[in-house]
Order: sequence, then C-alpha cells, then structure tokens
Amino acid sequence: MDVLDGLEAINWANQTHAYGSAADVPGLLRSLLSTSSKTREKAYHDLYGNIFHQGTRYEATVPAIPFLIRLIASPDTPERSNVLTLLMHLALGYAEESLPAGVSLTATRRGIAEAVATISKAERKECEEYGFGPQVVLDCYEAVGAGVPVFVNLLSEEDTDLKGTALYALAWFPEQSEAIFPAIQQILSSSTEEEILINALLAIGLLNQHAEHPLPTEVIRPYLLHAALSVRVSAAIALAPNGLTQELIQILVGALTESEALEDATELTLFNEGDLAGYCSMILAHYGREYSAIVLPVLSEVLSKVAPYPSLGITRSILNLAIFDPALVVDGEPTRFLQDTPVGKLQPHTRAALQAIAEHGGWYMGKSQFGNYAELMRGYKVPDTQEALKQYLAA
Repeated sequence: MDVLDGLEAINWANQTHAYGSAADVPGLLRSLLSTSSKTREKAYHDLYGNIFHQGTRYEATVPAIPFLIRLIASPDTPERSNVLTLLMHLALGYAEESLPAGVSLTATRRGIAEAVATISKAERKECEEYGFGPQVVLDCYEAVGAGVPVFVNLLSEEDTDLKGTALYALAWFPEQSEAIFPAIQQILSSSTEEEILINALLAIGLLNQHAEHPLPTEVIRPYLLHAALSVRVSAAIALAPNGLTQELIQILVGALTESEALEDATELTLFNEGDLAGYCSMILAHYGREYSAIVLPVLSEVLSKVAPYPSLGITRSILNLAIFDPALVVDGEPTRFLQDTPVGKLQPHTRAALQAIAEHGGWYMGKSQFGNYAELMRGYKVPDTQEALKQYLAA
C-alpha cells in the first residue's frame, strides 16, 4: 500500500492557511519520497514556509501530521531523521522555548484554555481567517504525540542519527513516559556511541520533570564519570532539576569554560540546537539561584569571550540570577526594576556581573547596535544601552 494513501482524499482546499497554499501540501509530502535530493530539499524548504511559517502552525498543518508519521515509519523513506525533525517543529514550534523544563501537557492545556478564553475579538477573527491560534498549537502537539509508538520503534534501527533524533522526539511527551522509559533504558544500557548517550540522557532529564513515575537518578549518575565531556555534561543537565550539588555545578560551570571542547556536540543532538554550553547556562540560571555567588562570576567570564549573538543566552542567564538579589526582591518576589534600586544595595557578585554585561555584552554587531540585545535588557527593566548601564553602575 502507498505510504501516503488517502492524502488526496482530504479536501485541502478547505484547509485555512495564511501563507502559501494548503493545496500544495500533498505534492510537497510526496516530494519527500523523491530519489532526487534537490527535490526533497526544495520540499522541506517549502513545507517549512507553508505549514510551519516562522514557527506558526495552521489548521492545514494538523491533517499533514499523520502522513509525516507514516513517512517516518516507512524504511523506504529517504532521510527519515529530517522528516522527524520537521515533525517535531510542528509539535513544538521552536523547542528552545520549552527549555529547560520540558513540556507539561497539563500546563499546556491550561495555558491554551486561558488563551482561548481571553483572546480579543480582533485576534479571534484573525485566527479564524488565517487558520492559526492557541487551539491549533495544542492540536498539532497531540497529533504528533500519536506517533510516539513509531518513535519508540525507531530506537531499534541501525541508523545512529535516526535513533538520536528519535530520542530527541520522545523527550517531549512525558505523559507517555511509561511506554518510553523502558525503550530509552534499553538503548542507554546497550549503546556506547556518544550521540546515543547524549540524547538518551537529555531525554530522560526532560521527561523526568513531568513524568508520573520518573526514572531514578541512579540510572543517570554513573555517566557523570564518563570519558566524554559531552556525556558528563548531558548527565549533569539531566540531574540538575533534582537539585544542584557541588559536583553538578562543577561540571556545568566547567562546560562553560570549555565550550570549545563541546562544539563537536553540535552535530550530535538537536537539544538547544546542539549548544550544550548554552544549555548549561540555561540550567544554571534556572536551578542555580542559591549558588549565584559561584555561578555569576563564571557566566561573566564566559560573556567576555563570546560573540554578540551567543551573548544573548549568557546575558539572559546572568539576569535571571541577578533579579533574585535580595535588593531586588520585594515581598518575596523579584521586581526586575533594576534601575530603581541604588547600585550600592546590590550584592557584590550581582554588581560585578552587571559590570561584565556593561563591558562585554553584545551591544553591537559590528558598528551597528544589536537590537535584540537592547530588547533583552528592556525585558528585564535594565538600562537598554551600554552607556546607560555604565552610568547606573557608576552612580
């Protein structure tokens, strides 16, 4: 039977769509089976601009998902890992937005319900006209979740890249963890490839945060002593949500100071787009508040050595920790209104970290101001120009 049997039976013309044409979707999906790499490449390009336009998913996206799952299940499909990567974009949008805590379906459903209930009439009209909106996001996630049994089966394939991508895909469906965990444990215990170990450990770390029955930390802990830095770091990331220890902090901080040694991991995992050092800074900012006096100086040192674009993530991590300075906490909650707090009231390590941002932050791309960096600072109610921040710190 044709793996895409029934594709044309869907009335694609009735699928609401803001960009491109939903009528093009059947042909694009069939092109993913082409023997021509150029044809497949164009199909991926067009699908990313059609049913996934800059992160937006549409009503037309939902009926395409079961066919993509069929393509992944078929051994005759070329580049199945690419199909699965596309599918996970349809499920998550940009997955980095769900890090480091992973996906909670309960929280997602609650958030979608609130968004639907509070949407304005103008926004509702736009969603109905162009076929996107909160409910579509949930529909896409749940439709991809139906493919979890297929993703589990991929772990028995010989293709290491495909198995690594499958582990990445499984990490985002904790409500199905009882079916997922045994398969991950099996591949973790039987594999020595760095790519498999990294993805399995990171998947466990995300699943454990929302699984009804998390895997015991003893499954992960032995990998803190692994010969490969990338595996040790992945194990530390996975364990961090259970509580940071001096051992974990040492590994995570070490990853920031040895970020160049982790660059090879960029090709081994999709988690945080392969940026394990960036993932570490995110973990430290999210779970390391009580250790800020140790972590902030390291983040500041790393900030002085990176280019403007990667400085965004490190600066965000610094600011996340800085706002929990007692001088910025009112009635137990961080105010984030930094410029309203006299600099002399800040803890020394907070002030030093802000000084590092003032001196080494990614304020400029070449000779032009880096708008994204200024926007990041404004989001934390911090002076949004280098000169203004220096003036605040000199007061």
